[in-house]
Amino acid sequence: ILHALIDLIAFGLGLISCHLWYTKAIELSPEEPAYYNNRAAANIMLLQFKDALQDALRAIKLNEPVAKYHNRAAKCYLSMGRSTDARRHYDRALALEPGNKTAVAELKQMDQIAAFIANAER
Repeated sequence: ILHALIDLIAFGLGLISCHLWYTKAIELSPEEPAYYNNRAAANIMLLQFKDALQDALRAIKLNEPVAKYHNRAAKCYLSMGRSTDARRHYDRALALEPGNKTAVAELKQMDQIAAFIANAER
């Protein structure tokens, strides 16, 4: 229920408010991984990739076998130029949830970019 309320606030008031509300939710329920994962999403949209990564990794630590959390960590790593770490988390998301659409699409795009770079260097 708190997720839905925060999402409504975010829609009406913006990302910074969303971030603040998730921070408050974390203070009230520090063992709830979804709050960290959702605050990571807000941080990504605010281009705060290091903070987003910390939150994504905390969500994983609290509840590791959730593909969505690994996808979020991968997105952070990729945004920071750490493609090897990103690939590791996308692979883990696929191991947890075979056929995960986000992981499949992102890995495909990473492979296309790698092939483009390899061809450009020839």
